This record gives sequence, C-alpha cells and structure tokens, in this order.
Amino acid sequence: MPEPGNMSGDGDACCENRETPKPFFMKSLSETPLMRALPNDANPAHAMIIDNTSFPLQILLVQSNRQDQVRFIRAIENSHVASEITPVSTAEEAIRKLTGPAQFFDLIVTEHQLPRMSGMELCRELVEKKFPLPVVLLTGPGDEEYAIQMQKLGFVNDYLVKDTGKTYLEVLPLVISEVARKYGDLIAQERHKEALKSLEKRFRTLITKNADGIVIVGKNGKIKFVNPAATTLLAKKTEDILGKSFSFSVKPGRTTELEIIRPTGKKAIAEMRVVGIEWKGKPACLASLRDITYRKKMEDALAKSNLELCNTVEGLKKANVRLLDQQKSVIEEERLKLLLQMAGATAHELNQPLTALLDHIELMKMSRGNPERLAQHMSGIEKAGKRISGIVEKIQTIRTDDGGPYSENIASSINLGQKTRILSVEALDDDFKKIRSILNTYEQIQLFRSHHVQEAIQVIETIQFDLVLSEYFFPDGTALDFLNHAYRNGLDIPFVVITDQGDEMIASQVIQAGAFGYIPKMRLSEKSLLQAMINAMEKGRLRRELREAHEKMAEMSTKDELTGLHNRRYFLGVIEREVSRARRYGTDIVLCILDVDHFKRVNDNYGHLAGDMVLSEMGRKLRKWTRDSDTVCRFGGEEFVVVLPHTNAENAKILGERLRKKIAAHVFKFGKFRFRISISIGMADFAKLKPDSPEQLTDMADQALYQAKQGGRNQLVE
Repeated sequence: MPEPGNMSGDGDACCENRETPKPFFMKSLSETPLMRALPNDANPAHAMIIDNTSFPLQILLVQSNRQDQVRFIRAIENSHVASEITPVSTAEEAIRKLTGPAQFFDLIVTEHQLPRMSGMELCRELVEKKFPLPVVLLTGPGDEEYAIQMQKLGFVNDYLVKDTGKTYLEVLPLVISEVARKYGDLIAQERHKEALKSLEKRFRTLITKNADGIVIVGKNGKIKFVNPAATTLLAKKTEDILGKSFSFSVKPGRTTELEIIRPTGKKAIAEMRVVGIEWKGKPACLASLRDITYRKKMEDALAKSNLELCNTVEGLKKANVRLLDQQKSVIEEERLKLLLQMAGATAHELNQPLTALLDHIELMKMSRGNPERLAQHMSGIEKAGKRISGIVEKIQTIRTDDGGPYSENIASSINLGQKTRILSVEALDDDFKKIRSILNTYEQIQLFRSHHVQEAIQVIETIQFDLVLSEYFFPDGTALDFLNHAYRNGLDIPFVVITDQGDEMIASQVIQAGAFGYIPKMRLSEKSLLQAMINAMEKGRLRRELREAHEKMAEMSTKDELTGLHNRRYFLGVIEREVSRARRYGTDIVLCILDVDHFKRVNDNYGHLAGDMVLSEMGRKLRKWTRDSDTVCRFGGEEFVVVLPHTNAENAKILGERLRKKIAAHVFKFGKFRFRISISIGMADFAKLKPDSPEQLTDMADQALYQAKQGGRNQLVE
C-alpha cells in the first residue's frame, strides 16, 4: 500500500515537498461535523483518535457493487473504528447526498470504477464544488498510476488497491483511521495559524493605535518595542529607542509618575503603569505611558489660585479687624454711620468678582475633560482674584473722609422679586409701630415680632430670617446675649441694633460681636432704616459667599471627585500629623495601602465606565466598612490608603482581612454585567517598623503591597 504522503503533519510543508497545491479539503476545514463537534480551543488532533469510545465517524461509501459494499461495512464494523456508513452506488448519487439538506460527512471512500462518472471524475467534481472532505480512492490492479497522480494533484488523500484476495480489507480500517487523524492534524494547524494571525493583528492594532505610549522592556532592561504614541511622548525616533536601556525602573503592578526630559530640554510628566507579559517567548514588562503634563499644570495652577484666594480671605479678615478697631476708638454717631456705609459699599463692590469666581469654579467641575475650557476658567478665576485683592487694598486704607452715601435711591436697592423675612425684637409697642409703619409700604417684606430675648431665640430656631432688628435692653437679657446664642448655634443672620441716643459704646460692642449695623432711635427714619438694612444684608451675603468660595476651593483641592474620598494631598497631611502624634505620645498607628487586582481587565472587558463604577463603589464600601476614626483616601489610580490611628497590628490585620473578604464577596453590577474583584493589601505598623518619617512608613506599606502582588494577589502582607 502506498504511503499517504500528503496527509503528514504540516499541510504547507507537505505541499512544498510534493510541489503541488494545497489539498482542496483544507480550504474550509471547520465545515465538517467533526470540527463542529469541537470547542474553539480544543486540539482537533487529540479529538480525532478513532476508537470504540469516539463519536461515530460519518463515512460516505461510493461503490457500485453491492457485495463490495457489504464487505466494506463488515470490515469496518469488525475493527476499532466507530463509524456510521452511508453507501451509494453512483457518483451522481454521492453528489446529491453531499449537497442535500442536513447531510454531513467526515470522509469519502470511493471506488474508481463507477457507472457513467468514474471515481476519479467524482474527485475532480468535488474539487470544483469545493467540498472540504478527505477522500480515499479504491482502485483495481493496474490503475495505481492514476491513483498516484490523483494523490499528487491533491484530489485524494490516500488510495487502496483492491486485490483479488481481498486482503485490502484488512488494512482498510487502519488507512481510514490514519487519514482521519492526519486530517485532524491539518485542521488543528490551520486553526492555530489563523488564531495566531488574528491575535497578532489585534495586538499590533491595539498598541499601534493606542493613545497612550506603549514600551515593552526585556528582562535585561533593553527596549524591545515602542508604539507611535511613545515615540511622540519621548520625542525620539523608533530606531533611536529600540535596543537602548529604558531610563526608568519598571516593576509589574506599580503606578508611578515620571519626569521625562526630551532632547530639546523640554519636560513632560507621564503616568506609568507596568504589567508583566511574555514577549517572543521570554518574560518582559509592558509599560503604559500616559501624558499628564497638562493635567499637572492645571493642578498646580488650581493650587496657586487656592492659595491666592486664601490670602485674599485673610486680607479681608484683617481689614474687618481694622474696621472694628476704628469703631472702638470712634464713638461719634456720624463716624460709626460712615464706617457702616463703607462696609456696605465694599460688599456691593465685591459682589461681581465673587459671583464670577464661584461661577468659574462650578464650570471647572463640568469641564474637567476639556483642557481649553479649563484654561479659560483658570484665567477667569485669576481676574476675579485680582479684583478682590484691589478691593481689599481699598478697605485697608479707609479714612474718615473717604465715605459717602451708599445709594441715592435706597428703596430701589431692595430685591423686589424676593420675599424678605425680618424679625423685630422690640419690647415697646410704640417703637415697633414706627418700624412697622416704615416697612409695611414694601409688599415683599414679611415682618415678625418678638417681645423679649428668649422668645426671639425660640423663633429663630424654627423660622429662617433674612435680617434681625433688635433693641438692646430687655427684661430677660440684652441683644448681645441674643447675638451670641445665634452664632454659637450656627445661625448666621444679619443683625442690626437699634439703641437710644448716647448708647454708641453699646453699639460698638455688638458690632464687635458680629452685628452688621447700628441705628440711634432718635435718627430712625425710612431712609436710615432701609440704609442700615441694605448694608447689613449685603455684608451678610458677602460673608456667606466668601465662606462658600473658600469651602469649595478647599474641597476641590482635597477631595477626589470620582470616589468622594479625600485625595493624596489630604492623606499626606493626615499621615504627617498622625505619625507626629504617635511619636510624641507613643500611640499606635497602622497604614494600609489597598490595590484593586487586575483592574485593567475590568476596563478591557467592560469599558472604562465600568472601571470608574468600581472605583466609585470601592470608595463607598471603604467608607462604610471602616471606623469613623479611620481616614480613607484615594492614593492614585486604583490604589487606596487607610490610616488606622490608635490601632495595633493585630487589630489592623483583622480589619484588613475583613475588608479584603468583603470586597472579594461583593458582586459589582454594571449594566447587564455581574463580576467580582479582589484586592491586595500592604500593611505597615509604626510601632514595629519605627520609620524615620511619614514618607518612609508609606514606602514600607507600598513594599508590603508589592510583595502581596508578587505572592499571588488577593492577600494581606505586613
């Protein structure tokens, strides 16, 4: 029997050796029932071992002689080959079977001598119709040359000579098994090649078109590959990078910030994430470089603006102290009135830049992803800050001859589109009636009355007022008692005191305590009352806006918007204070650094929005699962820190393990996807390690985290 040469091992190599085209059945190998039965990652060569336990091999037998068919079927049934045989008598019938509905075969065995269309003609027909099936040709003595030629041309995979002694039936099962096995080998090779080509194409497309720079570094520290984004970031040509040593340390699982000095001398800041990979069969590191130069500039500019705003607020505080000092030394009515008018004018003048400042802060939050708009808003903040600084300089140089009337048309200064609630604390009916007669002409004003201090205290705790007008002396206390109670309880209400003539010293005291205005009863008129009300409400609004602006800027500089946790800057302040306290008083403190394992897989599998959801959910869970005394911050990327004051190593480890297990058990939900993640934790005990500085304690926790990552992840290492 001739050797079935063109079914050996590698289909391509086989064709090169015989100098013949690839066999026709390799064009659509996955169409056979054998291959449809295999999973995509299965090795078809293994699956095609033919024995009694294998699934049946579907054989189409084409023989015109009925007795030959019976002998063939009996020979196969008596062998180890598990099969189902479909016999037909003509080539035409075979073609109908192959093209008919729901007809699937793994192998064709055909006789050469057939009526009308010979077996060789059938093989040619199969080639033309592109049936991807292996063929075994049965030929008679003397036709071997035709069979060999058909095999060389790739029309058949093997042949058998039907000898008169019927001994060919003995080797028939072996030949069929061998053809099927080699056919499976070819299928496996083709599928493997296609899979490798597809993976390589996808990989190269991914890293070539990636907006982040990709650098692959070998174990020896030499650069093996760079993508276009990396060459742009490094400002070097590919040929000037490949084979050179990478200038930065690469450790899998680490995220670091790099300062890159370009050939031109210009600096760039990049965020580098490193993962371990296999490159051309050898271990290597893939470093992803993201250009964050502009972001760092924005952060620095924001910090600078925050500092300038803080300085401005401090300047306003000093100016306010100076105003109060002047009020203490000058008790004459006109001097006090002038200073109050100037305070009102200043509040009005500060309104526009403060409003612009707050607007730009809100717009910055909505424009984080738009660098151009961020720059515009930063410019707006700078202009507003300069205007406020100029106003502060004016406040600091106030003289008695600088003053003037605040408004010629006082009534027009009241906001006619908004209800204004005013509480009058007045014991005498006649004095209250005078105030009421003035204010009743304004429909937008709602006037309330209390007769004494305790009643007024109860009222302001249930109703929100825009202004309080108060006499000073009452049977149950003074206006100063009322004012102190309000501010102790966080009730920041503009306050105007109404006193008898000659009580200017009393007025100065309540102004020092926080009142915004003063009116002698002898001078009480519509103009003076409305003037004092407007000045007080404007100054109150100014103070609220300044406080709101300061709080917003402070929050932006120390809060992470995505997770709602404090950020790295806030953590650095906390760890410095806690380490100093632990060193001074000998108390315990433990620092834990947590990192989400395989976070990149979440982004790759479900998208970056899913990654953001995981980080946001982590922030909420960490706040929920830690103590009020603990400080939880986002350290950067997918890393978090937990500062555990007054906690020894044993209790900290219990808490850390509880956090790790809770995170591992939690099911994250993103759209239709459900998945779990794990975390690795590095723990550093101040009492045990005795670091020299907060930075060293942080580095020790970071090293422990690195060991947890190297040790297999999803664990705590101390």
